[in-house]
Amino acid sequence: MSRVHGRYAIGLAGLAALALVLPGCALFKEGSLSLEQPGGTGPVNLRFELCTRGEGPCESNKTEGQSQYMLGIAIPKGSSAPQTLRAQSVNTGAAISYTRNEEVTAAIAEALAAEKGQSWPPPGSEAAGYLSGVFTEETGSLREWEVNASLPLPAGDTAFAGPFKTVIVTGWRKVDGTHSADRPVNCYEPGVGMEDGTAGCFPGEEKELGTADLRIAPHQPLTDVFVGGRVEVPFDFDYASTASLQPAFSFPASSALPGAALTPATATFATGPLPADTHRVGSSGAVTVQAPTDAQPGIYDVTLTATTAAGVATSATAKLRVVQATIGVGKPKLNRKRGTALLPVTVPGAGVLSLKGAAIRSVQKRPQGARTLKVLIKARGKAKKRLARTGKVRIVARLEYKPEPGVPAKSRRAIVLKQSG
Repeated sequence: MSRVHGRYAIGLAGLAALALVLPGCALFKEGSLSLEQPGGTGPVNLRFELCTRGEGPCESNKTEGQSQYMLGIAIPKGSSAPQTLRAQSVNTGAAISYTRNEEVTAAIAEALAAEKGQSWPPPGSEAAGYLSGVFTEETGSLREWEVNASLPLPAGDTAFAGPFKTVIVTGWRKVDGTHSADRPVNCYEPGVGMEDGTAGCFPGEEKELGTADLRIAPHQPLTDVFVGGRVEVPFDFDYASTASLQPAFSFPASSALPGAALTPATATFATGPLPADTHRVGSSGAVTVQAPTDAQPGIYDVTLTATTAAGVATSATAKLRVVQATIGVGKPKLNRKRGTALLPVTVPGAGVLSLKGAAIRSVQKRPQGARTLKVLIKARGKAKKRLARTGKVRIVARLEYKPEPGVPAKSRRAIVLKQSG
């Protein structure tokens, strides 16, 4: 390479505006930049080509010796560029291997500011700079390379609405006995004359792609279910898109709870219509979990996954706590005047509490949640007559708490009723 335009051979308005005379090396091939989201959601595939080139189109290399190549890629903030890139030859010859290099990023930023008054990376973007290993030029060869990279959508608590924008900048520098491969990186290294520069940075192209993104999050950190019970584990959806076509999702679910039956309920999730200002919609869904009757108490994962037809998946995991239904029975409070007692019974949730016994009146209560109930103990039949005659009687109360739904808990309590006066 022999000619550098101005102090910095760089700009983003288009290659034609630079009127460079570049006798060879690997520079951006006009019109080759493409972006695609093949999974309907998830990572964006970035592709572009490099070629040996002169003033415009690709042409045979007219130089020999050794070179290093530079790349600058601007992507949306929150995305992440790979640590290495490989420009694979599409005709003959060696590939070009690039490694992340922050000096390249700084050199492009300096050149853009000086030549165009522009910032690098562009607003809303972050930049990755790359420097290749030493590459041997081949005189007379017409060479082309293809670069492919998978770039994740920007991370964050909310879905990325897009569009996904990228800008490409390429560069070159000479390597010889005077110009070592480990010298500081610059986009301009002056020579004796205008045609003797030993480094330059050159514009590529910019492009944007409308994308779709779905994020799932557990609605709350913990959901309880009784052994043998059934519960809905809620999830929240955040969907954003500027894509022309919206992907369809399936929603498989899984759990670490052995033997659990899982039913995803996703009818409430919808991808549109999307508001024109935010391109975003929030929704909700749930996984219904039926715990087996032999489940062991403990905390288990429940995972809901959204999968596109292309197999791209996003998922979230909620915590499910399996508990054994229990009955807590307190000390009865006797009513000696009436010969009855109030028995405090604590239940862990909604369900049916039943009191039975051969010598007492049956009672049934339907608590709507965890609470302590006062259950009236009242003798009947022969026990009632004996209580009236002797002033006391021993009865046995049988308690059963049946959660809605779940495996019942049972308890027995012997109580001595007393009556005086």
